[in-house]
Amino acid sequence: MGNLNEGASNQLRASVQELELEVVRMLSEDGSFMSPDDAASLRWALSLARISKIRVDKDRPNRDVTIGHASDRYRAELFGLLTSAQNPFGLLDKEKLKSVVNSIGLLAKHERGELLSLFSQTLPKSALDEATRRRPLVLTLSGGGGTSYVFVGAFQAMEESGLVPSVITGSSMGAILGAYRARTKNFSFEGLDALVEKTSWGKIAQPYNGPSRFGIPATFRLYLRDIVGHEFEKDGEFLRLDDLAIPLRVCVAGLSSTSAPRAEELEKYAHLLDPGKSSEQKNQEKKNKSIISAIIEFAQKPLKAVYLGGDELTKDFDVLDAIGFSAAIPGVFHYDILRNDPRMVSLVTHLLEREGIVRIIDGGFVDNLPAREGIRAIKDGCADGYDPFVMSLDGFAPGLNRHIFFYPLMRFAVENSRDGHNVSHLSIIFKNVLSPIHLVPNRETLHYAIKHGYSEFAPHLPFIRKMVGPIPEPSWLKN
Repeated sequence: MGNLNEGASNQLRASVQELELEVVRMLSEDGSFMSPDDAASLRWALSLARISKIRVDKDRPNRDVTIGHASDRYRAELFGLLTSAQNPFGLLDKEKLKSVVNSIGLLAKHERGELLSLFSQTLPKSALDEATRRRPLVLTLSGGGGTSYVFVGAFQAMEESGLVPSVITGSSMGAILGAYRARTKNFSFEGLDALVEKTSWGKIAQPYNGPSRFGIPATFRLYLRDIVGHEFEKDGEFLRLDDLAIPLRVCVAGLSSTSAPRAEELEKYAHLLDPGKSSEQKNQEKKNKSIISAIIEFAQKPLKAVYLGGDELTKDFDVLDAIGFSAAIPGVFHYDILRNDPRMVSLVTHLLEREGIVRIIDGGFVDNLPAREGIRAIKDGCADGYDPFVMSLDGFAPGLNRHIFFYPLMRFAVENSRDGHNVSHLSIIFKNVLSPIHLVPNRETLHYAIKHGYSEFAPHLPFIRKMVGPIPEPSWLKN
């Protein structure tokens, strides 16, 4: 089947996947130019080309089959056929695509036979076909405070379409809402609706002037256990990351131990938002500038991205602690483990030692759109398959309709989201969002966010469903 070096093989595979995205978008927007069987044949051929590893038995990962370079020649020939169907501008032409679809179907049929022959002792036909028919779905959620509530509308639209994420990743508020979604395979926003009804800012974020062990001092402390703890309980115990129905990976930022400030230097953040003696307007302006200064100052410190939930140590983290640390903005929100909990204190202590960090803060400081971590999770075998479709939802990108005060912070977040957008097959940037300060919305504003999240997400559903599968079987597979 012919082998390429690793770099050339990966590049070829990526190029074919780009063409797959273009083909599926064309079919999603208007599939009438091609017969259903031809469309199925084309999609099956493209899906077969993306496969690098196959899950044979979900309970025995040691039986997974790695394709390696075995499909290099197939991808090269498929790429050649597809590029021959492009117009002078490098875009696929519908009529030209129709003219090569039979050749593509014959090529895919031959490749399927070659793979089954090559791996005859380890790869059942059913496993190869299932890997081609479906793919895992990585869902990544950005941080951004109240802007992130639009994701709930996307959750609702996905639920109605039968789309269940294979793994969820998130930072800050994205991690919080990701955890809420990950509790069960099926989603209902009714519980969140009821939770918002009885939650207030004064309950979830209270003024704090106490000790700080693992976090950074701040004016307010997040009290997640008292307010939302019951949502993450089972049989009288708080859920751990490994207990969630959908795998969750939470990004936090670690302050490096190499040049970390002394504890007394960090104390200034405990009073960043304390009331002042000036007028209310001037005092608010001063607070706003203080928050921006603190963000910029911390962004320049030696920070390290740490992902919770994907290894033996962090999978045992309490969900509430993971998302609490991920949403801890220096000077604004303090999160820590100050309760009598030797198990979690030991886990966090070992994490700090292992990672070479001394404090943990908001994950948005290092990776506000941790899509790459979702890809790693799939590679590590957290789902029933490999080679995922990666979808990122971003509510914190700059825009003219955004709260003007947060524009500098959004620009900062853009840089920490760039890699996430680059590795995603689909990135949705929401426009009609709440202000970031609406961390605890009322019922009216929550439903506004859900409504617009749903309406902005829904047009993408045909494309997402086609990319995730199941792909209809072409006639040559049945014969």
